[in-house]
Amino acid sequence: MRYLFTNEILDAVLSATNGNSNYPIKNLQDKFLGKIFKNTTGSSVITVEYTSDISANCLFYAHHNLTALSAVYKNSASTTLATITPSTIQDVGVEYFTKLTTIRSIEITITGDYIGGIGTGVYYQMPDPLADFSRDLQDNSFVIQSPSGQVLSNYEKPLKVPQWSFRDLKTSIANDIRNSYIEIGRGTPFYADFFENNRDFYNPLYCFFTVEPGDQKNGRRIDYNIELMEAR
Repeated sequence: MRYLFTNEILDAVLSATNGNSNYPIKNLQDKFLGKIFKNTTGSSVITVEYTSDISANCLFYAHHNLTALSAVYKNSASTTLATITPSTIQDVGVEYFTKLTTIRSIEITITGDYIGGIGTGVYYQMPDPLADFSRDLQDNSFVIQSPSGQVLSNYEKPLKVPQWSFRDLKTSIANDIRNSYIEIGRGTPFYADFFENNRDFYNPLYCFFTVEPGDQKNGRRIDYNIELMEAR
């Protein structure tokens, strides 16, 4: 279970080739995935630049119609540190790599018309949750039903609402989670990969805390509860 609480894309200087002025590159730094960056030719090279070194070991992407993507991480001398190319493009996708600590720029080449979110940085490795987790949905569709059974509705795609429980966490781990929450608070979206080794349980998600995490000392260690909701 891995969370990207600090997205280094948000503080970078962005530029792109073949940009559409109605959907500018700065939209990738908006918390709404629906505010997309769109190009005019079906492909683009997005350049991400930093004034000092940053670190990263993951690349997330979301809300797109891409058929291909590659990211080249470079240092201050423009030497390639790593090239990341997903073998399969996912709805919300993530690629992991050996941690890089001297990143000054990233060149992201996309094939497709638009993308709404990119995230990179150093993920936080969460402990494993209890096996009896919840995979709830929240359906905000507007529905009117007549007494005789006729139904009118305005469909809204249901939102994923995962809930996780952790037992007997060491105080240091519970404090890490608590401090991460304090930094971003309720309602700030981040990228999460709940089962990086088994996506049959849950796919990666762009999500946010819906309530403050439950933090309960059980005598020896700490029990923890987390409630999240899909963000778009």
